Amino acid sequence: MHRDGRGSILVITDPGHNRQHHRGLFAGQRLAHLSKVLSRSFALAFATPEGLEFSIDDGVRDSEAARSVAPDAGFGGAVDAVFVDGRVLRQVPSLIAVTAPIVVDLYDPLIADDPSQWPGPIDPAARAAERETMIREQLLVGDFFLCANEAQRDYWLGMLTVYGRVNPLVYADDKTLGNLLAVVPWGIERWLSEADSCSLADLPLGIREGDMVVAWALDDLPWLDPVTLVHAVADLVQSTVALKILFLVSPRSDWTRTGIVAAAKNASDLRQLTDRHAFFINCATGDLNRYLRQADLGISLQKDCFAARFAVRPEIEAYVGAGLPVLATPNNAQVISRFPLGWVVSESTVEQVVRSLREFLAAPDLRKALDDKAQKAASELSWEVTSLPLVRWCELPRRAPDRPAGSKHDLPRVTIDPTLPSFWAMPGRALYYLKVGGVAGLAAEMRSYLRGKLPELRR
Repeated sequence: MHRDGRGSILVITDPGHNRQHHRGLFAGQRLAHLSKVLSRSFALAFATPEGLEFSIDDGVRDSEAARSVAPDAGFGGAVDAVFVDGRVLRQVPSLIAVTAPIVVDLYDPLIADDPSQWPGPIDPAARAAERETMIREQLLVGDFFLCANEAQRDYWLGMLTVYGRVNPLVYADDKTLGNLLAVVPWGIERWLSEADSCSLADLPLGIREGDMVVAWALDDLPWLDPVTLVHAVADLVQSTVALKILFLVSPRSDWTRTGIVAAAKNASDLRQLTDRHAFFINCATGDLNRYLRQADLGISLQKDCFAARFAVRPEIEAYVGAGLPVLATPNNAQVISRFPLGWVVSESTVEQVVRSLREFLAAPDLRKALDDKAQKAASELSWEVTSLPLVRWCELPRRAPDRPAGSKHDLPRVTIDPTLPSFWAMPGRALYYLKVGGVAGLAAEMRSYLRGKLPELRR
């Protein structure tokens, strides 16, 4: 309990175990919004491993001046609960000494990582082992878990079952398992003030009064499909010169050479759209809504793949918050289908996107026509509403039924380097896998290690 009588919560942010996770337009925004809601009822302290600083106004941002903060900062070591982004756990081994209940946000399922997005040479086996270890640590340490949609809940319930967290004690406590894992969707923040808008003069010179502007808040992720949009617009502009695409890309992303944004730029160059009908803008997170307020349609197209089924893309909520109708593929269109607020194409093909864009161009003043629905969506899916499961748990935080009150969390105090270990690191690594995965886990890791070593031994 904080000295002012409010419950005390320690919020630990994602450490950027790889900075690629902090280069997107929405980096740190989920934790920032949830922290804002919690701060209205609880006393919060923030801790970040080295290299990052955190603001509930701006989210996570890189900072050379940032310094590590001890997990007991501001509360003299006594907190009622800990709220942590799941990816932080390997960087904060002191969490195993915390006896307070821990809530872990699992909205990023990690399965969507693309090795081509990581800097430096990649050993696929080592990367897969690191990812599996990160997932296992999250599921073993937490008392309560959050995910972002029902598809993710099914996925994580399966994983929790595999690692023994769905057990008779937990099931007896709540047969729906809602006390173990809750859905906290990405919320909508409504932006209506004209002060939030940029003027036509702030847009690229190729965009004129009367143009129909299609906007995409685009992160450089391999399952997104901006190339199909480029080809669809290239087919349309032969008869509709007033259609323009605005690709809003984080300036922190190195998308100029490789990646999905670079592929879209290359396709745009090939179809002779760049700076005529397609514009690629380095857009800071704080400027995103200003640009969206000048658009007429928001877009999010995803490829049909395993990662896209479980990954969460928050641009849809950003479009709705800015009052835009939306064109999207089904795996990211729950909000659009529910209210409804635009078009859902069954798959990302040029033909389907062209058909939907023709309907969009033929609909007069669509943004104004859908405004009531957008307001309804923003009201029912505000961060205050979507975060209710987290707030309710924080009001009465408790250890999970299979985690005795007052005990430490079961994560070994061992840091694992994803590269193949030296001889002297092997005993610690073996102990780690024995404690986390038992004899079977240790045996599996030994087999993986030997497979990785065989090429060296043969040489």
